[in-house]
Formats: sequence, structure tokens, C-alpha cells
Amino acid sequence: MCTTWRRAPVLQRLASLSLVLMAALALRMLAALAVQWYVERNGGARLCVFPDAEYYWLLARTIRLGAPYEIVESGHIAHRALRTPGYPLFLAACQACFGERPLAVRFVQAVLGTVSVWLVYHLTRQIVAKFVGQQSIQQLRPNAPLVAAALTAFNPYYVAMSELILSEALFTPLLLLCLWCLAVLWRSVEQPKGAGSRLAADRAGLVALAAGCSGGAAILTRPSWGLFLPAVLLVWVIACASRRDHRRRGAAFRGAVLVLAGMVLVMGPWWIRNARIYGRFVPTALWLGASQIG
Repeated sequence: MCTTWRRAPVLQRLASLSLVLMAALALRMLAALAVQWYVERNGGARLCVFPDAEYYWLLARTIRLGAPYEIVESGHIAHRALRTPGYPLFLAACQACFGERPLAVRFVQAVLGTVSVWLVYHLTRQIVAKFVGQQSIQQLRPNAPLVAAALTAFNPYYVAMSELILSEALFTPLLLLCLWCLAVLWRSVEQPKGAGSRLAADRAGLVALAAGCSGGAAILTRPSWGLFLPAVLLVWVIACASRRDHRRRGAAFRGAVLVLAGMVLVMGPWWIRNARIYGRFVPTALWLGASQIG
């Protein structure tokens, strides 16, 4: 009887989260159909609502066909680092699986939008657990992680952005994954030394690499986020360095190094490619002037 009573809140939480995720997916699928209908109704030659989608689509085609990664304008002007390759790689994978069908891409992004809701739930759990403890989360009324997931699921802006052929659809889940991994990493460093500390350290290393890889992929999708990860790691290491606990200081330093290693591992090929073309270090893209003017 006691075991059944303890399992009830867990089953209730899972059922509630499942309902939120199903509602999020249904809303995003309907939004995908609505956006596709709007685009076709206002001109079949258009790919999406915003013209930036055309650049991403063409770059994805170059990746899929093995052509040079560039956009040629005015017949001879080649832009070889117009956009970072994160989102075009995603579109190229969709094109390879479903053909050049924008609706199929919208449906895949609807799933990614639903994954974002799931990630918001678990990121919020990590943050709340830091203050109230893992076992006390279910005693909160209302349930903060579930409320955060519901707000994300039903937010009209998030629903709409999931269906547009723009980099935000891929960037959002990558960003949330990176933040979740960072939250898990920071909590693991805060764990007291004990019998389970070795297992926690091994797990922390894998989580740190996952944070770096997802963060690097997020930067290659939206370069404007590029300074956040190094900056937050620097603040974290400085904060831990001010403590007298040598174990935590060492764990924080190792975690930060592994995060940066994961980021370099993902972004390194793009840096090498740009260095060969331009003869200098180009960390992200060169299409900044038009964005600033606009």
C-alpha cells in the first residue's frame, strides 16, 4: 500500500506532462498546416513567410548535392560564409528524407517544438530542485516545472516560430538542451564528497561534453548566442574559485574545460573550412552588416 501511495504522484506527474506534450504537438501540427496554407494561398513560388528561408533552403540543397557551400548573387558574387551551417544541415537532412517538401520540414519542426516543451520541464526541475530539493518538487502547488512546460506549450509565439523555416526552430531545443546540461553539471559539482562522488564525477564529464556539443551546435545555428557559453563558464569558474573547497574548484574547472572541448569539437570543422577559404579565423558567419543595417 505504501509503495502504491508513493508511486501515485509520479504517475500523476507523467500523465500531466504527457497531456501537455500531446497538446503542444497537436497545436504545432495545426500551425504547420496553417502556415503552409497561408504560403500557398499568397503565392506558390514562395517557400515561407520570410525571405530568409530561401537562403537556408538553397544552402541546404548545396549540402545535399555535395556542391560548394555558397550563395551566388548577381551571377558571380559568391558568399561562402553567408550563414552558419547548423540550420542548413538540418534542412539538408529533411530534404534527403522527405524531398524538397516544406510541409514535411514544418512537421519535423513541430516535433522539435514539442521536444522544447519537454526540455523546459526538465530544466525547470533542475532549477527548482536546487532550492527545494528533489523530493520536495511534487509538494509544490502549483507544480512549477509543469506550469513552465504548459506556458511553453501554449505560447502563441513559440507555436508559430516552430513552423517557420527559420533557424529559431532548431536553435531553441539546442539552447534548452545546453542549459539543461549546464544545470545538471552545476548541481553535480555541488554534491558533497562521499561514496557516490566518483560516479557523479564520471556522469558530470559526459554531461559537460553534451553541454559543449549542444552549445556549439546552437552557435552554428544562431551565431548571436556565441558569447553566452564562454561568458557563463567564466563566471561559474570565478565563483567556484572563490570557495575554499578544493574539490569543487577542481570539478568546476574540469567541467568548464570539457564544455569548451565539446564546443570546439562541433565548431572546429567550420573554423578549419573558413580558414582555408579566407586565410583567417572566421568563427561564425560574415553576414553581419546587412543584419545591423536592417
